[in-house]
Amino acid sequence: MARYIGPVCRLCRREAMKLFLKGERCYTEKCAIEKRNFPPGQHGKTRKAKLAGYGLQLREKQKVKRIYGVLEDQFRRYFEAAERTRGITGATLLQLLERRLDNVVYRLGLATSRPQARQLVRHGHFLVNGKKVDIPSYSLKEGDVLTCSAERRRVRPSGTRWRK
Repeated sequence: MARYIGPVCRLCRREAMKLFLKGERCYTEKCAIEKRNFPPGQHGKTRKAKLAGYGLQLREKQKVKRIYGVLEDQFRRYFEAAERTRGITGATLLQLLERRLDNVVYRLGLATSRPQARQLVRHGHFLVNGKKVDIPSYSLKEGDVLTCSAERRRVRPSGTRWRK
């Protein structure tokens, strides 16, 4: 279960756009893009890199990888699968990434960010077609039924504590 666990606000700053990796924080004035809208690192403020050709393609690939929380090897497998199927490779790649279980949970509004959705899936809070699935990269198909598991229905509202 490999994933990036470093500072994620610097990824948004590197891509020069909000990737919404922190959930609710990205909608407030505390977002790193609002505070420091320049790339991270020693030369972030001083240099503005001109991208062309391969650099532009690489930035777009990195952006997609960071948005969906996928590392290089897994992303390469998704790309190869998209390349094998008919149609436009880029569109097919995005369709494969959108079908991931953690992304579907995020898109349904059951989590505020994709990392949070990934954690909810890993903890076994969801059933797919009546079976517990705790693999974030599980690919959903058309017609699959996604439900919350029965023993996990009690969700604590944000900012409150359980009473004993």
